[in-house]
Amino acid sequence: MPLKETFKGVMPFLVSDLLRILLLVFFPIITLYLVRTFGN
Repeated sequence: MPLKETFKGVMPFLVSDLLRILLLVFFPIITLYLVRTFGN
């Protein structure tokens, strides 16, 4: 299996991970809300 084909298959997962991290960095209230809600 060529490396290019592997990267093509993995790229959507990497992009979704990056978007999730950026979302949590720019909107930390989401994380804090989840901790407060489910932390008890």
